Amino acid sequence: MTLTRYNATAATLTKNRTGGDWCPISGMCVTCVEGCIGMCEVGKSAYRGHEVIYPQPFGIITTASQKAYPIDLSHFSIMGTAVG
Repeated sequence: MTLTRYNATAATLTKNRTGGDWCPISGMCVTCVEGCIGMCEVGKSAYRGHEVIYPQPFGIITTASQKAYPIDLSHFSIMGTAVG
C-alpha cells in the first residue's frame, strides 16, 4: 500500500495530463513531456508557485488534508503515569 498521492487536487486546481496513469513514487505523469502546459502540481509550481501553495479561491475557503493514513489516534492506547 502506498501513501503517495498523485500531483492533482481540486484544492489547487491542478490535474494530471495522463488521467489515472501516474507514477506512485513521485506522483508525476508517466509521460512527462517537454512542451506540456503543466497543470500538474510539479509543472504549475515551477512557474506559478503561489497558486499551488495556496488553495483556490484564496481567503474564502478552508481546506483539510486529503491523505488517507492507514492508522489514526484511535488505534493507540496511551498509558501514562504521573510521578511526583
